[in-house]
Amino acid sequence: MQKGPQGGPPKRPQGRPQGGANGHPQGGPNGRPQGKPFGTPQGRPQRRQPATPKKEIVHRPPTVSRKLALSALIDVASDGAYSTLALDKHLREARGIRPDDRRLATALFYGVLEKQSALEFILSKSMDKPSDDVVTRENLKMAVYQIFYMEIPDYAACGEAVTLSRDMGREPLCPLVNAVLRRVARDKEQFVWPEDPMTRLSLESSTPPWLIRRLIGAIGEEEATAFLKHTDSGHFVSIQVNTQRTNPDALAGALREEGFAVEQGLIPGALRVQGGGLADTDAFRQGLFIIQGEASMLAAMAVGVRGGMQVFDACAAPGGKSFAMALAMRGSGRVHAMDVHDHRVRLIEAGAKRLGLDNIRPRVGDARQPAAPLVGAMDAVLVDAPCSGMGILGKPDIRQRLRQEELDALPATQLDILRGSAQLVKPGGTLVYSTCTIFPEENQRVVEKFLFENPEFSLRGLARNLPEVFREKVQDGMLTLLPQHDGTDGFFIVRMVRDE
Repeated sequence: MQKGPQGGPPKRPQGRPQGGANGHPQGGPNGRPQGKPFGTPQGRPQRRQPATPKKEIVHRPPTVSRKLALSALIDVASDGAYSTLALDKHLREARGIRPDDRRLATALFYGVLEKQSALEFILSKSMDKPSDDVVTRENLKMAVYQIFYMEIPDYAACGEAVTLSRDMGREPLCPLVNAVLRRVARDKEQFVWPEDPMTRLSLESSTPPWLIRRLIGAIGEEEATAFLKHTDSGHFVSIQVNTQRTNPDALAGALREEGFAVEQGLIPGALRVQGGGLADTDAFRQGLFIIQGEASMLAAMAVGVRGGMQVFDACAAPGGKSFAMALAMRGSGRVHAMDVHDHRVRLIEAGAKRLGLDNIRPRVGDARQPAAPLVGAMDAVLVDAPCSGMGILGKPDIRQRLRQEELDALPATQLDILRGSAQLVKPGGTLVYSTCTIFPEENQRVVEKFLFENPEFSLRGLARNLPEVFREKVQDGMLTLLPQHDGTDGFFIVRMVRDE
């Protein structure tokens, strides 16, 4: 072997060795016979190395949050399930779900429902027609929502959608899902919305044009636009503390320990909680709180109950306002909580038992036909009338379900319920009428017609029974709440007193 200069390391042979396929010269290194590996005895056949097995492709499962949100969206789209019930069902079934997964699932679910029409419009620019498969349709909408409206990388939204498609038994549709979403992501920055303001507002708010026109007629174009653009972006749930069992600080701490984000509400004793699945918490099972919006709490407060009263809740189910009044009476008196449907009355019974409220008396009945023994016997009556629900931010599917003929028929029913319930009020007693809508035909006009027919009732005492922050909002004895101004659902409350 050649030595390097001055006895340095040996020089490497110049150029590529010739001969052996393994890179050695003919005859192999050190003169060993070519074709036999070093250390293999002469005459023994060379052992063939086993072929490397092909690696099996293992697909990772989709994230829990996205699968949960998609499953709930499918229930709403295919079975007509109510949004809150659909999400709660899947959150309950997802035992041990992490708080951040719970929050993401909630945001995805309600986000897709709120932007339903816009998402369908965006997809129409990348597909010839919507998919016939409900799983694929909802999966695509959820991915597009992430691409357009969330701070989630496009590749992550696309990849998760493909994974979901495979996991939900739609493997053959994975290429379609991938291709459509890559096209959507590519064209996102240059996407063109319709120029017509009404069409664009209808798409962005998932509200049919006829309903937008009706809103504009009710509260004006500027307020209607602000109302429709105002979404429950935090997706919080309001709860009322059961002060017979705990206090706001202790309950907030318990919920934070279970992974929820909690802040104080606008009303004393109210908390705002982010993340779904509250009904599956230890605190709920222990009866430490009532799930209901803060505007609904105001309606119960407007009654102005005191200990020992006989109170009637005419349209009570699922029971939140009845429970709030029972708590305010500190276990004394009676709250007669009525609903026309037996299965809904059972919800009131279960809630009262969970909360430990012994002064609730659930009953089945029709408020338009008052029971004779109760006529003129009630210190106070609350009529939270069935309505269009156009004020409820947390139920975006209401806007898509509502039909014009249904809305037109509601005021007559509401007036009949108010007439029947008024017969229960004793002289000097209180009658509160409330709805979770902002349409005057369901609110002011119903009350005006009732007062014209029943001059023994007059508007009195609403402001003094509300928290100070809401008192100045009462006008002409009536309170109308708008989410873009008041931080609650859209709501209407009026308080009337019967002459002595």
